[in-house]
Amino acid sequence: MSLAKAAIACITLEFLGARVAVSEQIDTLAGFVLGSSFEKAQEYAASREWTLKQEIPSQPKEWSVLEAHIGLFICGNKVVAVRRYALGGVDEFASIVWDLQLTRGEPTTQIVTFMSGSTRISNIDTQFFDTDGTEIKIQLQSIAGRVGVSTNHVGNLECAEGIDPN
Repeated sequence: MSLAKAAIACITLEFLGARVAVSEQIDTLAGFVLGSSFEKAQEYAASREWTLKQEIPSQPKEWSVLEAHIGLFICGNKVVAVRRYALGGVDEFASIVWDLQLTRGEPTTQIVTFMSGSTRISNIDTQFFDTDGTEIKIQLQSIAGRVGVSTNHVGNLECAEGIDPN
């Protein structure tokens, strides 16, 4: 191997190592585990000093962690989906998609832009599927110029009943 090829290989490995480090920092599940029990999710939230709260009583499957902009969907006492929203831009979106692409292959992508009244809404949606059927959606969204990134992990789990907080 020539010195130039060795240098390129080292730089590439260093770059990929940096990408792995970034991947570890961007935890799109926020530490929650798909398929874990609701009690485990409550324990985890409490350990982070987060409040896990049901905001809409008529939707017993929807729970939120307001302090971290996280939503959980609970069915049959199991965490079946985790969504997360953060103000962010193209850099964060690209980093998350890049990291997922390294481990899961090419995503499907959809791009839309439209007007809702006088407000422009633009989305770039990417979607990955794991071999176990877990779906991961990453969205870069701009509403009237306010840009954010949301992630949504949906487990391949049967959905029965939600959690009755009473």
